[in-house]
Amino acid sequence: MVQIVRVNPLRPQPDVVRRSAELLRQGGVIAYPTETSYGLGADALNRQARERILAMKGRHPDKALPVIVSDLDQLAALCSPVPSAVAVLAKRFWPGPLTLVVPLRPELRDAFGGTSVAVRVSGLPLARQLARASGCCLTATSANPSGQPPARNAREISKTLGSALDLILDGGTTSGGRPSTIVDLVGGEPRLLRVGPVAFDEVLQALKDEAAP
Repeated sequence: MVQIVRVNPLRPQPDVVRRSAELLRQGGVIAYPTETSYGLGADALNRQARERILAMKGRHPDKALPVIVSDLDQLAALCSPVPSAVAVLAKRFWPGPLTLVVPLRPELRDAFGGTSVAVRVSGLPLARQLARASGCCLTATSANPSGQPPARNAREISKTLGSALDLILDGGTTSGGRPSTIVDLVGGEPRLLRVGPVAFDEVLQALKDEAAP
């Protein structure tokens, strides 16, 4: 049986964060609460860990996974230099429900399996602390087999994915709601890829305000 550990997502217990971070560094896969539902967490640059997540979800092994970083410094490990548009939007909307697609550093593309990455800084302290303590860019795909609703509590995850996981962090039932807005910044102009809590007009306005003389 998978181990289930209680955690306070707003004020995570330091010992739970330490134990979880060590597991992530070792290539483990965990389930953890996010602002809306539960996510599957692993070191995004660990190919075997990513493949485990995709297999348990029933997704193609080359499918990209979104990630959570603790802050802009950790983002710089993935994308350097950090584009000015990212810095502007991070200052305005992070931590929060805005995911930005940015170009990966060339030397990471083989390890990650792509040329870009969808990344955000979570509004929930637990996710940020896991990324910071582990030193890993944390995968943030929903904790459910593809085609099924996102899991909102540890019991649901234990029934569907428990045998494939190393740890479930039980933070209670999540609030549900829309997942993050996704904006692609790889090309010349921002592109809306998914509608979410942050309006695309607000994103464009933030960039316009920064560019104004």
